[in-house]
Amino acid sequence: MDSKRLHVVVCGGGNGAHTFSCLASSRPNTEVRVLTLFDDEAERWAERLERDDMVSTFCNSDGSTTTVKSSPCLVTKDPKEASKDCNIIFFTVPAFAHEQYLESLVPFIPDHSLLVGMPGRAGFEFEVFHILKDKAKTCAIISFETLPWACRFLEFGHSVKVHGTKEYVSASLLGRGNFEQDPICSVQYLFGDKPIVTQTNNYLELNLLSKSIFHPSVMYGYWKDWNGVPLDESPLFYNGVDEKSVEVIENVDGEIMEIARKISELQPEMKMTSVISAYDWLVAHYQYQICDKTNLMTVFRTNKAYDGLRHPMRITKDGKYVPDFQSRYLNEDIPYGLVVIRGLASIFGVKTPVIDRVIMWCQDHVNKQYLVGLHLTVAQRRMDSERLRLVVCGGGNGAHTFSCLASSRPNTEVRVLTLFDDEAERWTERLDQEEMVLTVCNSDGSTTALKSRPSLVTNDPKAATADCSIVFFTVPAFAHAQYLESLIPYISDNSLIVGMPSQAGFEFQVFHILKDKAKSCTIVSFETLPWACRIEEFGHRVKVAGRKECVKASVVGGEKFRENALDLIQTLIGNKPVITQANNYLEINLLSKSTFHPPVMYGYWKDWDGIPVEEPPLFYNGIGEQSVGFLNSVDEEVMAIARKITDLRPDMKMPGIAPARDWLIEHYRYQIIDKTNLMTAFRTNKGYDGLTHPMKKTENGKYVPDFKARYVNEDIPYGLVVFRGLATIVGVSTPVIDEVITWCQGRLGRQYLVGAGLTGRDLDSTRAPQRFGFHTIADLMKIK
Repeated sequence: MDSKRLHVVVCGGGNGAHTFSCLASSRPNTEVRVLTLFDDEAERWAERLERDDMVSTFCNSDGSTTTVKSSPCLVTKDPKEASKDCNIIFFTVPAFAHEQYLESLVPFIPDHSLLVGMPGRAGFEFEVFHILKDKAKTCAIISFETLPWACRFLEFGHSVKVHGTKEYVSASLLGRGNFEQDPICSVQYLFGDKPIVTQTNNYLELNLLSKSIFHPSVMYGYWKDWNGVPLDESPLFYNGVDEKSVEVIENVDGEIMEIARKISELQPEMKMTSVISAYDWLVAHYQYQICDKTNLMTVFRTNKAYDGLRHPMRITKDGKYVPDFQSRYLNEDIPYGLVVIRGLASIFGVKTPVIDRVIMWCQDHVNKQYLVGLHLTVAQRRMDSERLRLVVCGGGNGAHTFSCLASSRPNTEVRVLTLFDDEAERWTERLDQEEMVLTVCNSDGSTTALKSRPSLVTNDPKAATADCSIVFFTVPAFAHAQYLESLIPYISDNSLIVGMPSQAGFEFQVFHILKDKAKSCTIVSFETLPWACRIEEFGHRVKVAGRKECVKASVVGGEKFRENALDLIQTLIGNKPVITQANNYLEINLLSKSTFHPPVMYGYWKDWDGIPVEEPPLFYNGIGEQSVGFLNSVDEEVMAIARKITDLRPDMKMPGIAPARDWLIEHYRYQIIDKTNLMTAFRTNKGYDGLTHPMKKTENGKYVPDFKARYVNEDIPYGLVVFRGLATIVGVSTPVIDEVITWCQGRLGRQYLVGAGLTGRDLDSTRAPQRFGFHTIADLMKIK
């Protein structure tokens, strides 16, 4: 290296830039210039260098220290001055700043340069080629999997401490251009003896080696169940890693190795031998600094290079600590790490459920949207380019929540159609005064508020649907027929019709009312409302007490929306809940949680003595053993119906039909404190806090149950009666469902079930399949 002078630019003003600019400046025949674009860093650093050299102190594995004194020849914020005659540029800045530095240097980077991302983070090469275009083809591009040192500057522009130097570090080399010297050897020369730079087989291997998996996985494992109470001190990060975090890392790790295997399988020339487990990676990189190599947890906890590193925290006014979810541990390692890895998984067809879970949790905490359902945000980009118009039917809790939420999305026009009484007039009058306010209670105890307004609230179906091809039914199931009939002349062919929730039998009713027009439409049915929500002030304020973690929806019919319907809806409702597609519409019919309300009501009130109570009893949080027993029995009968349908039609798979406890944990996993059994899951679910039985107030201020409330009046004819109809078609006995229906229909003054048959006088007011002419399994298959 002595025969050729290296002209090096170090981009950045942080820990890595301090360490490397001092180290590289100490090498013979090397001129180092620092380019820092942030604030007044260049001025402050240059001023400090006028007094004395920089000092880097390296802590060695034997306990000794080594000191290096040296300084860059220039620190500037002028890209032209920094890059004059340079032949190597190191990007030692966070990944989010790569774009800024690359764009500032575009006019000044000479052809045939060596560009080094240190670390490159996942996707570095994509960004270089995107910004530099043809010039990138002449350059050699090196991307490091990680920063070679664990380091912190002690005094800006002067002293830095290197707590640990990795034993080796992997780097990919893409292209060679006409760079005069060996690129890897040039970088090794600047580092010195350690770490040893090893070249990976290809750049994709390096993308998968990016240890951006560590920070988000540890943060997710440690904080996902945090109760929001500030801590007395900052917890240790790696040295304090717990079992939950380790399990997440190992699962993410396994998914990444599966991506690597699939790439090698589809592209045999792309070898991925360097993609190793987190445990093996740590031992290889820190073999002399780890005291206990028993397992991944001990490797983290006893790594001296990680001593004292703590979770990113913010100090509260009273001197305590709360996690800083806006730190680079999430803000960088998600968009420039796991999201890139997830993109590769999509390209090569690998499922990544744990990576998806980590991304969804993290993006929620940094208020970004990268992953929508099971897809990266293609739908968002599509929506940015064309205006979306949709109708929200209803005037209740769900309609208030969704109309406010959807109205806040870019390029989205929301119109509300409410046919009840004078709701449209009252809502419009309130909107003339000010916007709607939606307050969302997050699982960590914080709240998020947004303000927006629909463009129109009306009781005129024609005005609501003008130029609209998307209609959401956010009304109780008993009102679906009224809204569908009012919209018959105005719903266009190829529309998207969404029941949110649909309740059981929604598709039967849509096809019955819209007839041939329904065949061209895409029909989406949600198993449940995505939120537990309540109007606080009609037309103005609504509160979301809890958001489900995930929610299933079925998609049938149509061509225009069939492929992207769920992506589009996910973009409208935001990151949570995550929408996953059910296998078929019958699965969603049986997932309808009308199995909850009637059994709980039956179990609680069937032996009631008629004496009014002092206050409304808690519904889910106060559930008793008797109600849980009925709920479990109904659950078992519904699963028996699902199994029989699959037996008769193997193509109609029903893996989503699971016990109520599993459903609750899946949908409210971060809001349930005690997951021991179904009763504790109900009683300790924060998403259900404060929900009471539907009650009527007596003249003397006491309370009696309201058996005409939707908990019975809707969930029997549009829930359990539909299940009973499906059971009849496939020949499954349902004695407990029958018992609940019989008790409930008595309280309603209705008759659906007579003896063992669905032959009651009020069957035509239900959505039982038999009402619409579906009597055989073949009839059910007509809806696809």
